[in-house]
Amino acid sequence: MEENAKDKDEGPEPVTLQPRQPSNPVVSIAKKLGMKTLAVISVYLLGYFDFSIAWMITPLLLSLLKDQWKKDKMNKLTAAREAALTNEQAMIKARMNAQELPAWVFFPDKERAEWVNRILKQLW
Repeated sequence: MEENAKDKDEGPEPVTLQPRQPSNPVVSIAKKLGMKTLAVISVYLLGYFDFSIAWMITPLLLSLLKDQWKKDKMNKLTAAREAALTNEQAMIKARMNAQELPAWVFFPDKERAEWVNRILKQLW
């Protein structure tokens, strides 16, 4: 009977999601090799025909931005999945960093306006 009470108090166990693996590693490797080969050939041709360096840098910057946007999107989706599948309070506690919290969270009775005083001192 005590075990049932403990199970109810703890709540659902957090679920960890694993990233999706490609179905066929040969196809994945061939795709990466093809993309790199295409990039090398295009850079060679741009240099051969005396195009500006901007034509080489612009696609590079755009691809870096695209990769960053994909990572941000995946992080948001992962966080949303975790929030949907786990206890929300436990997920928030796991993601919170104690150093990011203001002093009044740890010392609620004292120094409640410490951060306001610092801001006013900087503004003054």
